[in-house]
This record gives sequence, structure tokens and C-alpha cells, in this order.
Amino acid sequence: MSTHLAIAAAIALGCAAPFGRSAAPCGTDATLVLRGLDPVELVDGREVEGAEELAADHGGFRYRFISEDTRELFLADPERYGVQWDGACGRMGPLSGIGDADRFAVWNERIWLFASDQCRTGFLKAPEKLQPIDEAPPAADDAAKAAGQALLEQAAAALGDLQALDQLKGVQIHQLLKTTSAGTDWHGTRDVWFAFPDSYRFEEAWSGKGYGHAIAGTTATRFEPNARQVLGKVSTTAVQREAARHPLWIVKNRRQLLAVPAGQDPVLGQPALLVTVHHACQNVTLALDAKSSRVVELRHTGLASRGVAPVVRRVTAWQPVGKLRLPARIQTVGVDGVVDDTVVGCESTSGTSVTTDPAFEAGHFGGR
Repeated sequence: MSTHLAIAAAIALGCAAPFGRSAAPCGTDATLVLRGLDPVELVDGREVEGAEELAADHGGFRYRFISEDTRELFLADPERYGVQWDGACGRMGPLSGIGDADRFAVWNERIWLFASDQCRTGFLKAPEKLQPIDEAPPAADDAAKAAGQALLEQAAAALGDLQALDQLKGVQIHQLLKTTSAGTDWHGTRDVWFAFPDSYRFEEAWSGKGYGHAIAGTTATRFEPNARQVLGKVSTTAVQREAARHPLWIVKNRRQLLAVPAGQDPVLGQPALLVTVHHACQNVTLALDAKSSRVVELRHTGLASRGVAPVVRRVTAWQPVGKLRLPARIQTVGVDGVVDDTVVGCESTSGTSVTTDPAFEAGHFGGR
């Protein structure tokens, strides 16, 4: 789930905070998970308490087992028998906060954690609708690929001086956030960093509680207060996909992407040209204003309140920085095929600032 959608859904589902209770899966002490039940037995449908002396740590969690046999089965395939999505809430998606280590369910012979009872109930209603989807690249001959690249080149030129864009090493986008649920105002901040071509970090803090994730190359990391966790395959792909849904990442990496024209479709009554790009088994369609070639809309599949569905996001603010004019605010305006042209979004946002080529400290984009 895109993180701003996760926040809105978490509040709507009645979680105590925008992210579920942290199990603190990193640090010197692993967190006992599943109330000490043997995960191999649990996957087979039996709740049997493991022995304290028969334990193994994986992904920051401590598992207990009834025998050396089940322990060895777990160690041979922890991705199968361990909690899925590195412990993220099964209802909120691979990039959500850590679920409660004792609140779990088994589905499809896998174990899932949850941030709240509401999340667990929502997951069990239709778990198949919450699973990430791999998309095939669009079919294209050489002519279509060349036309797609030409459209991306126009989108890049629309940001300003192409030489300045190509020399851009990194960006930080900072926003002040506010959303209201059940009469309660939530205030927060959102920061996105890019170090091109392959490093990305997302971080949000609501009511003083921060959370985020990052990727450098092919290594993804989740950040919790005072802790970090290197992520597994599914969560890593989710971070890659999130980064690749940003128009600035796309135009900076345009020459390495498969891009194909996808016709025309108006945005806010204005003609727009569509181009679909493929990365990390995901297709993202950009709508380019027909006059300026500026990216005005992005369309992709993502996890929304009712499950995986088409999502429409619109660039609603730009900021001049030197010789460039960069996208500063992107808001969700449509989910599951329903588009709201009033651009309400799931949060009101203000106070956006964009900084180019910021200094990054060691470890900013993850690692152990």
C-alpha cells in the first residue's frame, strides 16, 4: 500500500495510531512472536507451544519449536514458515508498520501479523485481494519503444534545463501534513529522498511517531524509532515499486526503462498523452499534458482500502529550483477506477519544500 493510503486506512480501521504497535524487531534482543507457538506446527493447522530452549531468531523475531525437526524445517525455509512481509501488518501491506507479534492468522499456509483486531478481521474477509500483483511488461516493437522513449524525453525537457536535470544527483521533498478522523486532527511530516539512480527513502511522522523505509541498489530497509530492519523479497519489491511511481525517478531513469505509448486521455478537461513504463514487475502510466509535456497524472495498481486496485495520483504542485521546476506534491485522486477531480486526496498537505543535491549521511538509505 502506498504509505499515505495506509495511514488513511489505518485510521479508518480504528487502529490506535496511524501505524500499528511496533514489535521492535531490531536490536540486541529479538521479539518473541506467535506467543511462543511453533510456526511449523501453526502452518500445519496446530497450535502447539514451543520450548524456550528450542528457539531460532529470524528477521528480528524469536521463534520457538517443539523439536529439532521443526526447528530445522524452519531454518531451511524461513520465508515460508516465518511471519510474512517481515512482520508488517497483513491488512496494511508490506510497507506498513510492524504488526503485533501476538496478533496473527494463518492463510494460504503462511503466517501474517496485524496491527489491530480490525486489521485481522479485514484481512480474513478477503486475503487474496490484498496480495501484491506482478504485471507483465506491455508488448512493444522497436517503433513503439522509440516512441515511448521520445515521450519520456519530452517529459524530462518539460522540467526545465535538461543538462541540469541529468546532472542532478539527489533531491529531498519535505511536506507538512494534516488529516482528520473522527474529530481528531493528526499532524505530521513527510520526507522523500532520492540519490539517483537507485537510492530512495520515504519517511513519515505522525504525532511524533516516525516510520519509513529505504532502498539502496537492491537492499531495502525498514526504519522504526531507534531500529532498522533489512527487508525480504516481497517488501524489497514493494519499495522498488514505490520509488518507481514518482515522476522524477522516472524521468531521471528514463533511458533505462521500457516505455510504450498508451494513447490519449484528458486530465481535468485538458488533452493528455499517455505513456506506460515498466519496472519491478509494475506498469505505471504517465499522463503528459499535451501542450507542455509535463507529467500531470500517474496511474498504477496499488493497495487501497478494499484491496489491490487501480490508483490515480495527480501532481498538484510544482516548485522552481534553479533551472528546474520539479514536482513537489502528488495526491491520490482516484481509487478502484473512481476519480475525484476536486483533488481532495486522503490528506491535506501544505508547506512543501524541495532541496536539490542534499548531503546524505552514511546509512541514510539503509543497510544493517
